Amino acid sequence: MRNLLIINILLFSTSFSFSNNLNDTVLSVYDLLLLKSKIDNDEKLLVELNNKIIFYQNQINQNKISINVYNKTLEIYSDLYADLLKNIYLILLQLKSPKLFVFSADSFSKAFYRYNYLQLLLNYLKKLNQFIKLTQQKLINESLSYENYVKSLDIYIKNYQTQKVDIENNLIIALNSANILQQKANDIRIIINNDYNTYLMLNDYFLKLPYSLNSNNSEKIEKKFNAPLYNSVVISSFGTHNHPYLKNITVVNDGIDLYSKTDTLVKSIADAKVIAIVNLPNYGHSVILKHDNYYSVYSNLNLIYVSQNQQILNGFVIGSVSKSTSKYSYPCLNLQIWYNTEKLNPVEYLNLN
Repeated sequence: MRNLLIINILLFSTSFSFSNNLNDTVLSVYDLLLLKSKIDNDEKLLVELNNKIIFYQNQINQNKISINVYNKTLEIYSDLYADLLKNIYLILLQLKSPKLFVFSADSFSKAFYRYNYLQLLLNYLKKLNQFIKLTQQKLINESLSYENYVKSLDIYIKNYQTQKVDIENNLIIALNSANILQQKANDIRIIINNDYNTYLMLNDYFLKLPYSLNSNNSEKIEKKFNAPLYNSVVISSFGTHNHPYLKNITVVNDGIDLYSKTDTLVKSIADAKVIAIVNLPNYGHSVILKHDNYYSVYSNLNLIYVSQNQQILNGFVIGSVSKSTSKYSYPCLNLQIWYNTEKLNPVEYLNLN
């Protein structure tokens, strides 16, 4: 179940990979896949360790049974050996010698019988002694095996516990990273959708303006505009490009982003009329100016110093740069230039030098 959760999140977030400088505790998708592979391998190792533990537990149980059997056997034969040795000793003690025991019989058959009986007892005593020694050796071997199995079992149990803790820790890291990646993937998709929604809003807005040309036959007069900021530096270009701090992520910029400090004053790029003050997705507070057949859109503003329908001159202060937006975590001015519903590259129309 937990692996399925990770897989689903990874499939959801496959196209996104994040720079480590965002959050050092967040793994990239590639690292997360490697971690999941390690978790799978560790879980297989965990199964093998568990099988080893079961094997050694069974061996220990068998050793215990064998040790008990050998102990009982050794106890029985030790008693037999002691009794037999005692009987032989009494016979020899009473008759002083085996020869006297044999030849004191009143007939040859009894003497032969006594001789065989004595030999049988001595042979049985000898074999019984050998069997006792063999049983003692088996008991020693089983005891050594038991000790070795107990030590091995202890090692495998410790390895199992350590491995289990590692898996649980890695799983927590994987799940946390996967959840964060999923959230970031959602955030990026929201940003991309908002960019598109902003484009649709502006496009629809310009189409509905009564004083837009909205004619394909109108002649486009090339213009040059002044920069909206002093010493303007472009930090995000027009069109499709890599995201400034997310790896392998491409975004579409309908304008350009100009480096700025918070509360830097933003100036109109030419004589204009303020036709709208709007809040655009991803870009925050924005002002739209009309310059004849051209439109300029200033986004990521904090304070706004103009009002709708106000006529302003070139260089007039229209607002100040905000600290951040939902799209960027740093202050910058986003500037777009449109010709009717056609997006233009502002760099080609601005005097940035």
